[in-house]
Amino acid sequence: MLWRFAYRFDERQKVLALGAYPDVSLRQARRAADDARDLLEDGRDPCAERKSAKAKMLAADSKFRVVADEWFAARKIKWVETYSDRLRSRLDNDLMPDLGGRLLAAIAPVDILACIRKVEGRGAPEMARRFFQLAAACSDTGAQPVDARAIRLPVSPGR
Repeated sequence: MLWRFAYRFDERQKVLALGAYPDVSLRQARRAADDARDLLEDGRDPCAERKSAKAKMLAADSKFRVVADEWFAARKIKWVETYSDRLRSRLDNDLMPDLGGRLLAAIAPVDILACIRKVEGRGAPEMARRFFQLAAACSDTGAQPVDARAIRLPVSPGR
C-alpha cells in the first residue's frame, strides 16, 4: 500500500507519494502530509519542492567529469570527428587532471580560472574560451555554483 496526499495547486489536481507501508508508518505519512499542507499554505507546490530538493541533492553529488562528459556527448553529434577527438583530448589532458574527480560543489571560480590560464599559457586562447563556456554552461544548469561572471574570459592578443 502506498501513502498518498491528494491536493490542488494552480487549479490542477495533484498527488504526492508519501511512501509505502510498512516502510513508512501511518504517523510518518501524516507528518509528511502535514509538511505538504504547510508548503501549500506558503503557496508552494509540494511536488515541485520535492523535485527541486532531489535535483539539488544530485547536483551536490555530481563530479565534474560526469557533467563534462554529458556536455561533450550532447554536443559531439554536431561536430566533425576530428574536432570532436581533439576537444576530447583537450578535456582529458587540460581539465580532467585538475577537476575531473572533484565534486561540482567544491569547485570554485579560481579553480576553473587556473585551468583556463594553463590552457591560455600554452598558446590556445580559443580552447581556453571553450573551457570557459563549459564552466558557464555548468553554472547555467544549476549544477555548478560557480558564477561565470566571476571568471574573466581570456582575451587573445589578435582579437
